[in-house]
Amino acid sequence: MDRVLTSPFVELREVSKRHRGQGLISRRDEGNLAVDRVSFGIKKNTVFGLVGESGCGKTTLARALLYLDPPTAGEIFLDGTLIGGLTPRELRLFRRRMQIVFQDPNSALNPKMNIRNSSRTTS
Repeated sequence: MDRVLTSPFVELREVSKRHRGQGLISRRDEGNLAVDRVSFGIKKNTVFGLVGESGCGKTTLARALLYLDPPTAGEIFLDGTLIGGLTPRELRLFRRRMQIVFQDPNSALNPKMNIRNSSRTTS
């Protein structure tokens, strides 16, 4: 079977995010490392779900991906374009092409249905 290699539409390379420390005694507090060297790619026309335990950095990573809260290290590409190099106007246009849906699983999933059937149901 031939595989056609395509570059991802969205690509994260070694993305990290550190929140500033709030040290009262020392101003050199390095803060908390919320996301540590995350790399992955998402192909065009793909639904992508980011799942993990509470407090593991899902929201932080999503905010970094949209440059609402830019990463402290690493690179994020959209369709081959380095997002960190965009002007504020270009960044606004870029954000129109992406969507993040935050969901409360308790209200989004029906406990009487399995995941496959639940995901096929539309509201």
